[in-house]
Amino acid sequence: MRASRIVLWASSTYFECDSREGEADAIVKTAFAPVLNQHVKDGQIASWNWLRHVLGGKYRRILVVDGASHKAMLGYWNRLTRALGEAQPELMQRFGSVCSSHTDYVWDLSGS
Repeated sequence: MRASRIVLWASSTYFECDSREGEADAIVKTAFAPVLNQHVKDGQIASWNWLRHVLGGKYRRILVVDGASHKAMLGYWNRLTRALGEAQPELMQRFGSVCSSHTDYVWDLSGS
């Protein structure tokens, strides 16, 4: 019998935010979290997390989203952006003014 291999992909978006990082955190908690939690419940993504660097670097906030394939992760970003814009357009715009730059990565977490 052959052991099955679990393949998981993750997308990490590193945000460069200005001195209002706390405001970005609050927007993620109040506006983004409900949308992301619903996407987990609907099976669009496996999980998500919002992380903060305590010290160092210009990219001090990170949104990590896990899914089943790199294709799914690449397609998900457009759906997420659209859903957030529809749910809370003013907060999405405000978040963009606080965190005006980002860098994206897609990771293979299968361990191979």
